[in-house]
Amino acid sequence: MMTTFREWLRQIWIPTSSTKLAEAEQRVLSFIRFPFEQNQIPIGDDLTINTLHTYNPEARQSNKRSPLVLLHGFGAGIGFWLLNIDALAQQYEHVYAIDLLGCGRSSRPRFRAKTSEEAERFFVDALERWRIQLKLDKMILLGKYIYIIYKNILNFIFMNLF
Repeated sequence: MMTTFREWLRQIWIPTSSTKLAEAEQRVLSFIRFPFEQNQIPIGDDLTINTLHTYNPEARQSNKRSPLVLLHGFGAGIGFWLLNIDALAQQYEHVYAIDLLGCGRSSRPRFRAKTSEEAERFFVDALERWRIQLKLDKMILLGKYIYIIYKNILNFIFMNLF
């Protein structure tokens, strides 16, 4: 008998909720040995970014003024940094791992981007609003794609201001 896509999807799809997602995330994050706090940071428009933060006043990193911000890839979440957070928290005074909008436990706004430039702006704008909300003047971004776009867009804006 031929199975339709909808029937097949019902067989593998496991309904969930934000409560179940939070419980699963707590189980995963329980493997982190370094003390951390986790908060939903409001960035306006009823949106929040799920943020994990470690603070180590005895960090080995000489430049304590710039926090390290961990940016996961698309479709991932802060749990992807699980095996790195303890080592990085020993090196940096502040380490932040965030869920990008639409990922993990961050808000999931309707994605209306029609072009790659609009998609880039969507994520960069959210990251910039998050940075401003936390009053971070400087930060070191660890990630690939979003870092490159963030840097290029801010450089373009800065160059066109003067």
